[in-house]
Amino acid sequence: MSKLVKISTIPKKYSEGKTFEWALAQKGWSRMPGTGVMLFPYKENDGKFRTALDPNSVVYTRIEDKAVRESKQAEAKRQLEKLEKATRLKLDGESGYYNFGYNPKRADGSPAVTVNPFKLLDGDNIFDLDDPIQAVTYAWLSVHPRIASSLEAYNNGEYPADTEFYVKDEELEASIVYAKKREFNDAIVKFNSFSPDKKKKIARLCGLAVNDDTREEIVYNKVDEFLNQKEIQLGPFKGQNGLRIFKMYADLDDDSLYKKDLIEQAFTNQIFRLKKGKVYEGEQEIFKSREDLLDSLLDERNQEDVLALEKKLKLKKLATV
Repeated sequence: MSKLVKISTIPKKYSEGKTFEWALAQKGWSRMPGTGVMLFPYKENDGKFRTALDPNSVVYTRIEDKAVRESKQAEAKRQLEKLEKATRLKLDGESGYYNFGYNPKRADGSPAVTVNPFKLLDGDNIFDLDDPIQAVTYAWLSVHPRIASSLEAYNNGEYPADTEFYVKDEELEASIVYAKKREFNDAIVKFNSFSPDKKKKIARLCGLAVNDDTREEIVYNKVDEFLNQKEIQLGPFKGQNGLRIFKMYADLDDDSLYKKDLIEQAFTNQIFRLKKGKVYEGEQEIFKSREDLLDSLLDERNQEDVLALEKKLKLKKLATV
């Protein structure tokens, strides 16, 4: 059975109205039928062509994880050797095959084979990897900078907003969705296992408006909404992922969580204030940063300071009742 892969149109939403793009979107199109985007192999600044078949391509060398990088380079080398054997062409990034504007000659003077530009159409562009030439075409298209490596990568802002196509790996997409759902569900299960008091501490540290009197169901709803935010819109964690922030606090040991929350409440209740990054109590500078304040309270030798802060916070809360 043939191994089929796809490069597909990125689905985009347009505001309702009498715009051309909106009218096309209503029919499930992103452009006029029959029109497409013509692409040529991408040439790097060093003169090499970008292809997934080149183990030395920046596609692989920029991968930070050594094990992942070496694994992908080994697979690229294997595919390169396989397709060079099948096509009898040189196919690494330095090959003249990818230069559409070049007309190399064979040893006998006959024209050498060079790449054909590829026209990406609306919808799914399908490639049969059992066909060597289609496999080579897919290899340079799949790493082209105008094609997102996945829909997830595009949605995460890793590609310009006007990017029109993405590599549609359905197995990869399914695994990404599965991982995200599992991570979210695991977070909810973990949150449910906490005591009501611990839930409130975590909610406060996530920047949510929760106090000692907030009902548990309200705390739960606030945290659930926070976890569902792919990008936090307001508060101290604006622009970040809600689930990542939650996990940062949920994974803390109880002592660290308690003291971080104590500090957060001290700032909320105006016992402390920040001025140019430094911590003040009244008009007196007491720490160079919030981090120094936390380090001090985490030091077992300074437990009297913890007790003193607890007392100040309790009095402050009583005064505002």
